[in-house]
Amino acid sequence: MAVTTIDQALQAVDAIIDRARNEESRVSYFAALYRRVTRAVKDGIARGRFQNGPRMERLDAVFASRYLDAFALWRGGQSPSRSWLVAFQTAGNHGPLVQLHLLAG
Repeated sequence: MAVTTIDQALQAVDAIIDRARNEESRVSYFAALYRRVTRAVKDGIARGRFQNGPRMERLDAVFASRYLDAFALWRGGQSPSRSWLVAFQTAGNHGPLVQLHLLAG
């Protein structure tokens, strides 16, 4: 799922969080952390904290697209890159601490 703006990224991540909460899935842990960071980037751009706000938004959108594509592959029963696969599979394991889920993401 390609996104081109931070607002699109936030909407897509919100959908992941909502679905994960409904399913009581730990996949929402990383998504919630990612949403918080993305929101901080958006606020930083608005406040002029970055030398090049448009470039920062593009960077955020590119990373969001990679995350969203990997998530869609995984939800569709396909294999994303190994790093994302490990993170998503770990979300299905209730043993690790929340912090480990976040680090895996």
